[in-house]
Amino acid sequence: MADPNPLDRYRDLPRDAQGVVTLSDAEWRAFLSPVEYRILREGGTEMRGTGPLTDHEAPGDYHCAGCGLHLYTSQHKFHSGCGWPAFDDEVPNAVKRLDDRTHGMLRTEIRCR
Repeated sequence: MADPNPLDRYRDLPRDAQGVVTLSDAEWRAFLSPVEYRILREGGTEMRGTGPLTDHEAPGDYHCAGCGLHLYTSQHKFHSGCGWPAFDDEVPNAVKRLDDRTHGMLRTEIRCR
């Protein structure tokens, strides 16, 4: 039997007219693992070098773990040496950039739209 499509879990999520998933906080907590919830809903991050995609090199697409939106393709992934996955381009209109001024620095946080 063929492996199930990992994107099937996102098919029936409620979405608004722009395609953004519309779940309550309780529904997000039930849908996501505790780690996914902390990272995707509370703005947390994985410890450097611990994420499963840091050294992932197989060809393919990268999707949001919360809503399934196609964010990146493997042709744009590179090793930046920072300890997190890095991409030099994204799928048009898939991500938004936010200023992150924590820890006394100005950085750019990338989030699914």
